[in-house]
Amino acid sequence: KKKNNKTKIVRFPESTMFFGNKKDNPFFKQKRKIFNIHGDFFLFCSKNNSDLYFEGQNSNFFKKKILYTNQLRYESWWKKKFFSHKKKNKYFNILIALRSYNNDYFHKESYYKTLKDLSLLVRDLKNIKLIFKIHPQEIDEKKLRKDLKIINKNFYSISKDHMISLSAKSDFCISILTSACFDSIIMKIPTVEYYNVSKEINLSPKAREFMHLIYNKTQKKWSTIFEHNKVIKNISNYEELLNEIKKAKLNKKEYKKNVNSNYKRLVKLSNFGRNTENILKFLNKIN
Repeated sequence: KKKNNKTKIVRFPESTMFFGNKKDNPFFKQKRKIFNIHGDFFLFCSKNNSDLYFEGQNSNFFKKKILYTNQLRYESWWKKKFFSHKKKNKYFNILIALRSYNNDYFHKESYYKTLKDLSLLVRDLKNIKLIFKIHPQEIDEKKLRKDLKIINKNFYSISKDHMISLSAKSDFCISILTSACFDSIIMKIPTVEYYNVSKEINLSPKAREFMHLIYNKTQKKWSTIFEHNKVIKNISNYEELLNEIKKAKLNKKEYKKNVNSNYKRLVKLSNFGRNTENILKFLNKIN
């Protein structure tokens, strides 16, 4: 900026995650203070996301700096870069978007119970392989391999590849409370969420403060933000999970109707503002 004051700093400070607001979750608490908010423009996919980022700041000052966008990573020209011709093989590949445990909303016992249930899939289903996608901020691969000793090495793999790339090679996805599920849904892969909201809240009331959870006052029910937006089906027990995979595995055409419905809802939620082309035109015009 000192060398050329016409240089524009454009910041894209968050993920594809749709955050709720105080109305959606009156118990929510912002636990991470955001520093260094310098920039000429900020890109956000929703007002809730910008409110979260600029909480406590002078909103009028930043109002003209905010550009609301679509989910840019889901534009057709970009998605095409990840498509690959799936080779026929005898395995039904199940992608698992995993996160590590913590003391607030995904407890240690829940984490190991989830891994135990996933190991049962290998026992109860024929010709499947599990692909574990490591959460980029939470999971150590060495520790995960140690935790996965309960599964035969021939039936699983661990990958650091991008979720969209892995989704293109998978037949089903199990998401553990992460916006990574959007990547598999946008690739039209059958996707479910395996997470017991009630159990986590019972284990710790702090779970209610987490931004991924929503409270329905009318129904007096907690749900994840993904289930709340109807882009994914939430499953909380092994029997239901096993049945869901069997349906997808044995009757792909029928199951695909649900997949397309989830995809359409996510696309609708994602088309919030400007696309990449319009953003670039705007920035070029400013210069």
